[in-house]
Amino acid sequence: MKPTPHARWKRWQHGLVQSLLLYHGRADHATVRVLLLACIGTVGMPLYYVIWQHFFPQEYESLSLRLLGIVLCALGLFARQFGRQMLHLYLLVTLSYIFPFSSRSCF
Repeated sequence: MKPTPHARWKRWQHGLVQSLLLYHGRADHATVRVLLLACIGTVGMPLYYVIWQHFFPQEYESLSLRLLGIVLCALGLFARQFGRQMLHLYLLVTLSYIFPFSSRSCF
């Protein structure tokens, strides 16, 4: 016997609520945002180095500074192991270092 559309809808709602509860219990929203920013930075830093070095050469482009930015972003991929205090310190240091690179890229 096939379940009714109402029963399928209720089962889908229940599964959605359970997955959202699991998501909220598993990770803090700040940690998830740090992971997302770390992924973007880890990919974006070398990509923008290639763009600014080879396609639109910039006078002040430096591989060593970009590598330091990549390392800082890659550390953020382990944000789930950070405590709350360490997460705030990481964000302060990394965003302070990375922001000038991204603001130049936007203009």
